[in-house]
Amino acid sequence: MASLDTNAAGNAFITIRPEGTKFITIGTWHNAVQDGGTNSLIPFASDLYTRLAEMRVGDRVIFRGRFAASDEDHLAAQRN
Repeated sequence: MASLDTNAAGNAFITIRPEGTKFITIGTWHNAVQDGGTNSLIPFASDLYTRLAEMRVGDRVIFRGRFAASDEDHLAAQRN
């Protein structure tokens, strides 16, 4: 796990960096506006939220899910 934090609403957001990669991160959106109905934020007090609260940056994780679509290149991404 590369980062773990909460937003103003108390929901968690995370990023992970697949093992062996330097420039790839996969994560949830940081707030409800960016999330835009993808439901990627982790609700406060949910089972997953409680489990994540016990973890630390650097812990190994296994994840599954769906990637959000984009009209530009078929994969939604935050641009820096």
